[in-house]
Amino acid sequence: MPHRIALAVEGPSDRAVLETLCRKAGHHAKAGQAEGKNHLFQRFDKILRVLEVTFRPTHFLVVADLHPETACPPEADKWRNAIRQRFPKAQLCLSVWELEAWLLADPKAVVQVLRVRNFHHPNPDAIGGQKPSELLENLYRNTLGYGRGLAYDKQADGTALAELLDVETAARNSPSFAHFMKAMRSRQERLA
Repeated sequence: MPHRIALAVEGPSDRAVLETLCRKAGHHAKAGQAEGKNHLFQRFDKILRVLEVTFRPTHFLVVADLHPETACPPEADKWRNAIRQRFPKAQLCLSVWELEAWLLADPKAVVQVLRVRNFHHPNPDAIGGQKPSELLENLYRNTLGYGRGLAYDKQADGTALAELLDVETAARNSPSFAHFMKAMRSRQERLA
């Protein structure tokens, strides 16, 4: 039986991409969006309370980016403590670096969308090198020949990648996406 996933997310592109990924995993999803990570931290409980009434979910997930320039363990603890205090039914899912890392976790989807050859990103969660969004921006710019302006649109292009993403392949290649998938599939004992 498909679960009903309520998501509290950072913004509109995260909303579109995550609702698509949940659907691809066989679940119904509705996301409420904030205006960035700080705003999400302040309002995730309100977002989830609205979804609890209007969507009647089986699962509550807070999805936020975990940037490597922050002190990662204390940042994750800060989120977990806030969730425990303000909306204990929810579970935290951190996308390491940013949500775009998950979109790079299935090389075949990237190849299919951009028609590039032999794309492979061994672990998009790995710290160091280019940010995943910058890598996607460069791939789109070089492949599509954009000279100026943004080549990669986080909402439109991110959703197109999510549509083609094989969620099982992505979970094998991205530990943080694997955690997200596990959270969606869990029984959510804390809902009772």
